[in-house]
Amino acid sequence: MRIKLHHVNLCTKDVAAMDAFYRDVLDLRPERSLNDNRVTGEGYAGKVAFVSDGDVQVHLAEQDLGVAFRTGQAINPLHRGHVAFRT
Repeated sequence: MRIKLHHVNLCTKDVAAMDAFYRDVLDLRPERSLNDNRVTGEGYAGKVAFVSDGDVQVHLAEQDLGVAFRTGQAINPLHRGHVAFRT
């Protein structure tokens, strides 16, 4: 099996500032395959931005300490962030 880093999700209280940093300082671009419409009222409706270097995505999400409880999940991916691999 071959695995590949798909994305890193970083959580913050200020998505706009992180988005500006990753675009301006690290020269990442908006991820074309994703947009803010992926966020729904079904558990997580926080602010989010998606940027990429063309290969690996960085998801910038508003920290939400209650999303796991609201969605019935054991792990909260929006507490400290997460790493996702594609297999």
